[in-house]
Amino acid sequence: MEKELIKSSSIIVDATHTKARFSQKTPQEFLMEKSKLLRKAVYQIDEGIKDKFPLKPTSDEVDGIIDYYQKVAQVVENE
Repeated sequence: MEKELIKSSSIIVDATHTKARFSQKTPQEFLMEKSKLLRKAVYQIDEGIKDKFPLKPTSDEVDGIIDYYQKVAQVVENE
């Protein structure tokens, strides 16, 4: 301001929200959340389909969760 490079007294601050690395979900958490949202959407249409879904995986292994998610998707597609 002393050298008159800045002629305005206003300051604009960028307040864009960003995701920090520590708040991101693991692949397992992401897949389980998406399968939960899919099931909830299906339950709103037909609650009788609950018995046709596979049992939720008991371990946190990615392969088991992927298999579970694929089975859930197959049931939805078939019904």
